[in-house]
Amino acid sequence: MAGERWKHLRSKLSPTFTTGKIKRMFRLFDQSGNKFVNFLESEIEHSQNGEVELTDAYSKFTMDIIASAACGIDSEAFNQRGPSYFEQAGKKLQLQFGAKVILKMFAMMLLPIKVSDALGLSIFGQDVNYMK
Repeated sequence: MAGERWKHLRSKLSPTFTTGKIKRMFRLFDQSGNKFVNFLESEIEHSQNGEVELTDAYSKFTMDIIASAACGIDSEAFNQRGPSYFEQAGKKLQLQFGAKVILKMFAMMLLPIKVSDALGLSIFGQDVNYMK
């Protein structure tokens, strides 16, 4: 973005990421980090060969930080072996690009919003709800 659009967007986003606000959230980041370390130690202890699937661990860590910092809730991601409810919801919001999604996006850009809504067009799955 450039020009007036960038100035408008920056004026909205800048107050969100001030140094003071990030410093106040550090406690939340630190708590998530401690949960992450405890989770890894537990996983290593329970594994047969000391190996841990880091993809799942990082997913839990990321979701825990987002849930606590952005939503103000405990994701409970580290309290479960499988994906938590918050992780499952996050995965549903990830875009899986393919021909079908690209066609839907193209149609949504060309059609008026009311028509897209009436046709039930969404780039996310049918089980993902949103508020207007």
